[in-house]
Amino acid sequence: MDVTLDYSDPSRVVKLPVYCNGYKAILDRGGIIRCITEVTPENIQYCKELLNWVSELRHLDGLKGGIAINESEYMATTVLRKERASTHIIYSNVNEVVAQGQYIFDTLWRNAIPARKKILEIEEGKTDYETKIITKSSGSLLVEEFKSIYFDSNELNVCITTEGLRIGHKFFLPLAKSLLERKKKGLHKGIRILIEISNDNIDLVKNYLDLGVDIRHLKEIQFINFSVTESQLAAGIERLTDKDFVGSILYSNEPAYIRNFNSLFNKLWKNSREATDIIHSIEEEMDIAFIETIEKSDETFGLIKSLISSAKQEILGILPTFDSFKRQVENDFFLDIKNAVQNKDLSVKILVTDKIDLQRQKDINELFKNDFYLLQDNNRRFHTENVNTQPFDFTINSLMNVKIRSISSNEIQSEIGLLVVDRNKSLIVEFKNNMSGDPLDSIGLASYSNSIPISNSYAFIFDSLWNQSELYYFLKNAYARLKIHDKMQREFIDIVAHELRTPVQPIIGLTEHVRDNLDDKEQKGLLEIVIASAQKLHTLTENILTVTKIEGNLFNISKSKFSLIEVILDVIKDFETLLENRYKLDGISEKKIRFELIGFEKKHMVIGDKLRIAQVISNLIDNSVNFIADGADGIITLVVRTIENNIMVKIKDNGEGIHPEILPRLFTKFATKSFYGTGLGLYICRNIINMHQGKIWVEKNNDGIGATISFTLPMTDENLIL
Repeated sequence: MDVTLDYSDPSRVVKLPVYCNGYKAILDRGGIIRCITEVTPENIQYCKELLNWVSELRHLDGLKGGIAINESEYMATTVLRKERASTHIIYSNVNEVVAQGQYIFDTLWRNAIPARKKILEIEEGKTDYETKIITKSSGSLLVEEFKSIYFDSNELNVCITTEGLRIGHKFFLPLAKSLLERKKKGLHKGIRILIEISNDNIDLVKNYLDLGVDIRHLKEIQFINFSVTESQLAAGIERLTDKDFVGSILYSNEPAYIRNFNSLFNKLWKNSREATDIIHSIEEEMDIAFIETIEKSDETFGLIKSLISSAKQEILGILPTFDSFKRQVENDFFLDIKNAVQNKDLSVKILVTDKIDLQRQKDINELFKNDFYLLQDNNRRFHTENVNTQPFDFTINSLMNVKIRSISSNEIQSEIGLLVVDRNKSLIVEFKNNMSGDPLDSIGLASYSNSIPISNSYAFIFDSLWNQSELYYFLKNAYARLKIHDKMQREFIDIVAHELRTPVQPIIGLTEHVRDNLDDKEQKGLLEIVIASAQKLHTLTENILTVTKIEGNLFNISKSKFSLIEVILDVIKDFETLLENRYKLDGISEKKIRFELIGFEKKHMVIGDKLRIAQVISNLIDNSVNFIADGADGIITLVVRTIENNIMVKIKDNGEGIHPEILPRLFTKFATKSFYGTGLGLYICRNIINMHQGKIWVEKNNDGIGATISFTLPMTDENLIL
């Protein structure tokens, strides 16, 4: 439905249920209501509310009366009554009348503006927002009127060409002086000008700088001249002439235009350079440093040739692939270099971050067609085990000052090309993997700079890669030798451990057999010492073998479901038996240790390697036993409980505790500060627990006596019901 409302109608529509309910019903059915009214300060609140009852609301100045049209009906009011429904209306369902009414509405709709925009104008105290093209010939904007745009401003931003500043100087100079006087009084924020500074305008720019105008240099300003304040915009849309400063102008006071042009100016200002730096470079006859992006591949191609021909001392280049190197040969790159090095002491280094093997060397020489010949520099050949990743240095028969290095490595790899000339000009080029015959198709975006600091930085990167390529392979060879040494060492340890394991088992078995058949207690005690020592040797042997497997990534676990409580109790039983039979010679008392168990009411089912978990518990208890002094009343407390989806086991003792020096590295290899062990047990425990997706850690006891080692294991769903 399409509706027009008199300026007084919005109040009636939002207040009378007959209208609100009717509009709501249309929207609920998926209908669309387009509405035009005149938004005024008096009805603005009603218009805001009306926005919620129609699909779109527009404003039209001076709108009178009201009409409503749908697909088949036309209605118009004849009597207007404030806040009351109309009692007199014109109604028709004649197609011609409906079509005529629809045409009238569509005409009004096209000339109306969004109501939200008008509401904003009223609330901000602004009126008559407009955007238009005006010319002096139309009489719409004379110079004096043009000046008023700036005199009424609080800040002024100007982006202008040299031609624009020169032509408008007589007009702009008194304006600038006036605004800067206001700035001194705190009534204006100042003037900012963006311009490309050159020999042609340097004196004019210095005059404005002396006045206090902020000026920055922006290279190649090729777009329109524009000036923008906080509330108005004037942009030239045609080339200025010496005869007339004010030509055709795009003028606007609409906030959207103002925001966009101020945003554009601020971005350009941020990317511009200080005017004083540029003026100094011009006066000292120095090149003005710049960075520019080149999108056209033919321009990049021409620039490469130009840079090579201009080189006086040095050319440094990086080519990311062999194909890119090959394309340079096809494009007479080395012929350009030959021309550049004639009668010059010119050094050329080219780093190809790809392999150039013998076949590729042959391919290059075929492309040279007897003009050049790529030779491997035998004096600079690196000796590595893998010839496919070996770096090579090359020379060219008639270009002895040219050095080419090929390096193929994931660690030293470039995705762009680089050209540095005399360490004061640099070009970065994106190379595309394009299989077409046109060399320009392989060139992507490029970035060119004549900045000496930037070019020096790229040259430093090149030097680092050039030297690193050699250092990398020396280090790689050293690392390979270390790996061989490490492998030999582990194999030796493995052999020793196996050789120790072979006699230990018979020693334990036969000694236990002899002990069990003796009646003499003293002899049995001696045999117990032999058995205990053999068992320690067996444990050490197993630990060494386990560590060897861990280091060689040969350590595996075999998972099954089992009761963690049963495993712990079995390990404790073995220790109790061992402690009962362990005596000291010469009347020294036995080690007294008592086990306290907490949380052993449930089975606590887990999925893991039963033997390896038993090994962890055995190592941890053995660790606690070793740190309890002989003759002391030792207490080892084992606590088992669930935490979220994990089962946690705590093993607490009242022994000597852990030395502060080894606490941070307790679970590493050989972490020991005593005569009780090798420091392998806890390292093995950590690896076993990690392979079960658990965690293991150590804490000092609160009373300062002993320590507590805890570990967690993921529990099964069965624990929820056991």
